[in-house]
Amino acid sequence: MKFICIESFEIDKYEDEERDDEPIGTMLIEKGSLWEMRDNSGDYDVMLDDCEDARWIGLSKEDFKEAFIRAEEK
Repeated sequence: MKFICIESFEIDKYEDEERDDEPIGTMLIEKGSLWEMRDNSGDYDVMLDDCEDARWIGLSKEDFKEAFIRAEEK
C-alpha cells in the first residue's frame, strides 16, 4: 500500500539499522513524497520505503497518522 507525505518533517538518520547508535544527522521527509508500507515493520510500528530512492523510515503510529495519507491507486 502506498502513502503520500502531507507534511514535511525531519527524523534522525543513523549509520545502520541499529537505533542504539548516536544519530549521524537528520533526514528530510518532503511533503508530496511517495512511500510504500512494508508488510513487516520490525521494531517500528510502521516502516515505509521511499518509492523514488533506497531510503526507508520507521515511525510510530502517531507520527505516521499525522504525516501521511493513503495514495489513491489508479
